[in-house]
Amino acid sequence: MENNLIGEFIAIGGVVLAVLALGLLAIFVVSRRRQNMLYLKNQEQLVLFEKTLMQSRIEIQEATYTTLGNELHDNVGQLISSAKLLLVHAERAIPDPPPVLKKVQDTLSQTLQEVRSISKVLSKEWLEVFQAIPQLQIEIDRVNQNDELQVTLTAEDNVLQPIKNESQLLLYRILQEAMQNAIKHANCTSININIIAKESTIQVTIKDDGNGFDHAAASNGIGLQNIRNRVKALKGTVEWLPNNPGTNVFLTIPI
Repeated sequence: MENNLIGEFIAIGGVVLAVLALGLLAIFVVSRRRQNMLYLKNQEQLVLFEKTLMQSRIEIQEATYTTLGNELHDNVGQLISSAKLLLVHAERAIPDPPPVLKKVQDTLSQTLQEVRSISKVLSKEWLEVFQAIPQLQIEIDRVNQNDELQVTLTAEDNVLQPIKNESQLLLYRILQEAMQNAIKHANCTSININIIAKESTIQVTIKDDGNGFDHAAASNGIGLQNIRNRVKALKGTVEWLPNNPGTNVFLTIPI
């Protein structure tokens, strides 16, 4: 009889311990699930915050470009036009004007054309009306006025047709920044840009024949950060590879 009672107590104790163990396990599982859900929610909020911050930075940069473009067109352009007009009056007032006055007028005319070209390139509204490829060619033609550097573009006219205007503008800014980085830092004589559509992506290659650069040392530079932010906004990828000589920049953007 006593042995039976002991057996029953042991059995009841085992059941109680099993129930407690199951209860603790359930509490642990629920707690871990809540922790995982909270972690995922925090990660989503972090991604959303980074995306919003990146978009704000891009919008601020575009607003700055637009303001700068307007200032160049309205103020600097007007000053150059006024200076050119004064020279014309001065030339008419002199019986035998020196040839240098004509040369100064031509220089001012070229400068005015350059300022207007840059002001258009900086204007977001103006760019949204046109396609990125023709605007990129205009920028390349402007750069190629320097005899020491030649930029070439290989791309079909409609290669960016599947991309919205806003995305084309971001891509255009990326290529602008990449060209300026090569011009300022690579000491190159040629830059080749190739744009193709392949496997539901836009693939861009930018090659220069310069002296290359230390990507790890330059990774915190504003220019590279601007490129990475815009590529991220396009949900694409970018990488810099040595070309010997020069540097290759590879962009892949999903359509």
